[in-house]
Amino acid sequence: MENRKKSATPTSLPTKDRSFKLNERWMAFGICLFLGFIVWTVFGQTLGFDFVNYDDGKYVYENPHVIAGLTWEGVRWAATYGEIGHWHPLTWISHMLDCQLYGLWPGGHHLTNVLIHGATVLGLFLLLRALTGSLWRSAFVVSIWAIHPLRTESVVWVAERKDVLSGLFFVLTLGAYVRYTRHSKRIEISHNSRLQEKGGGAYALSWVLQPGYWLVFILFALGLLAKNMLVTVPCLLLLLDYWPLCRTETILLPNLLIEKLPLFALSLTSCLITLLVPEHLESTAGIPLALRLENVAVSYVIYLWQTIWPANLALPYPNPQHLFPLATVIGSLVILTALSTSSVVLRKKWPAFFVGWFWFIGMLIPVIGLVQISNYACADRYTYLPQIGMLVALVWVTSDLKIVPRWVFGLLAMPLIGGLMTEAKIQTSYWHDSETLWNHTIASTENNAVAHNNLGSVLLQKGQINEATVHYEEALKSKPDYADALCNLGGVLLQKGEPGEAINRYQEALKANPENLEALCNLGGVFLQEGQPDQAITYCELALKIDPTSASAHNNLGGALMQKGQLEEATIHFQLALKTKPDYADAHCNLANALVQQGKLSAGIEQYRQGLNIEPNSVPACNNLAFLLATCSDPQLRNGLNAEKLARRAAQITGNHNPVILSTLAAAYSEQGRFAEAASTIQQALQLADAQGNSNLHTTLEQQLELYQNGQPLRSSP
Repeated sequence: MENRKKSATPTSLPTKDRSFKLNERWMAFGICLFLGFIVWTVFGQTLGFDFVNYDDGKYVYENPHVIAGLTWEGVRWAATYGEIGHWHPLTWISHMLDCQLYGLWPGGHHLTNVLIHGATVLGLFLLLRALTGSLWRSAFVVSIWAIHPLRTESVVWVAERKDVLSGLFFVLTLGAYVRYTRHSKRIEISHNSRLQEKGGGAYALSWVLQPGYWLVFILFALGLLAKNMLVTVPCLLLLLDYWPLCRTETILLPNLLIEKLPLFALSLTSCLITLLVPEHLESTAGIPLALRLENVAVSYVIYLWQTIWPANLALPYPNPQHLFPLATVIGSLVILTALSTSSVVLRKKWPAFFVGWFWFIGMLIPVIGLVQISNYACADRYTYLPQIGMLVALVWVTSDLKIVPRWVFGLLAMPLIGGLMTEAKIQTSYWHDSETLWNHTIASTENNAVAHNNLGSVLLQKGQINEATVHYEEALKSKPDYADALCNLGGVLLQKGEPGEAINRYQEALKANPENLEALCNLGGVFLQEGQPDQAITYCELALKIDPTSASAHNNLGGALMQKGQLEEATIHFQLALKTKPDYADAHCNLANALVQQGKLSAGIEQYRQGLNIEPNSVPACNNLAFLLATCSDPQLRNGLNAEKLARRAAQITGNHNPVILSTLAAAYSEQGRFAEAASTIQQALQLADAQGNSNLHTTLEQQLELYQNGQPLRSSP
């Protein structure tokens, strides 16, 4: 028998290698379970959290387009709306889907954030493992990143859905890119080949025919539609080409740049759209360029320090009012220069250091503050994706240095992860509700006007007017031209019966920002209450020039027009207010008043009822509907019993101290033939009117008393 030589290439892996790969897969599966466990342990508590009164309203619970759920009209709006300062239609659609699934249950919206973050965590682990081939280093990096306290703001804040959603598409984009580079057919040209010049164009265009490349393109586009902070991704892909993909060893840099041109085009398009979005770029007039430059250097170092020592984290960190101490600026520049220089010099020995460091530096550029996109010096959420690079650099270099044996490193890893989990759970707990969040922020920062203003709003909703006033004033001490705090203080003064002072605060807000919609609407409302319809009309029309869909402006303008007797025009504006905000109880009541005065009684009754369905304890709606049901000239519409129920509710809410409401209750009694009770109730109303010195009301009540004493019910025409 002829002896045959065994093939040098085995047809299958040796048993030992197969066993190793099988064990590694099981270990990877176990790591995925562990990552899911730590994410849920830290952030699962948010299912019992509320929304917070900082952007959550704009994004969800006060946004009629989002509350309506997923509709074609909503998708169209999401694709064109940018007045909140960002253009991120995919983020809007995700919020609409949440409302479709959960309504306005805050826990459901939090759950979606946690699930998306969890998916990103698992995807990131698999990505790093595929990129580097290192199981345990990848696991350690992702474990720290997943539950680092700096993640709290991005994961727990419902309005920051754009962070976690864009993060998921970021990981998917990188994963698709790795697959494209490793599995698609491509032309590789060596730096030293004489085909370099002849074949360069051939490689440069080879990606056009690769489906895997266009999957990268699509996923990147979706990421930008979630949050445009991903504009630096093409640059990051070039870094990954250097390490760990090592494509720069076989492909010329110009060809790699040409390969990224469609992705750079997407980034450029996103930047141009951003520049066209209203209110995106905050005015930099109040922040000198020198201060912004200093803040860039200092913020980078702050993010570095917070990675190592995440203490006193807060929302937000106010912009500095003065230049930083010279030593702080110089120290920050020295640290950044030293790390950047070292990463470049040592790039061949430690390529992970080079790539990770510039991953961190590069991805922060859009939000580092050189061009103002917010009123913050820095923000925890800005580190969501950049910190990955920093951790890769730190873990890989520390491991390569072999300062301690691997088993010691492993023993130290678990206490570190456990400590970060504990701190992150505590940090997450501060977001339970708005009051807890702002109290923590005030304790962790100084001169935080935003925190004081928002805490004031929380306290005002709880009826603590004096405490709210204190916080609004504290906000204005830190930032005297803070339009939101001025408007809120104006609202408090109005509640205290000081309309003149309220007008002053609103006008100060307009000096700070002539296009402040809230100030214009509120001035229209105050002048309306003061019986000055011409002034009210002026401010409401100015508000509608800024936002033609403003429900408040339409409602106040309708009220002013109604005072001037222009009922049809008023009706149109009330209807426009309800088109924008269907659950606007005051607009329903005002529309009802206008319809009743036009003799459209049935339609008016329906509007009163819709308003009461939204706000059952609305005193004007209860009283007006009760009066209409008690005194209407149309017997088919009168209902004395229902009128009595409504009038009793209004009287109870006002403590039986409102003579007008008592007169309505008397009219309801008279409609039922209970004239003695009607007369007795009118006499109570007369005493209150006399105590208030209201002579005109006294005369009206005496006429009603005479009717009831004569056994006649009250009848009225519109």
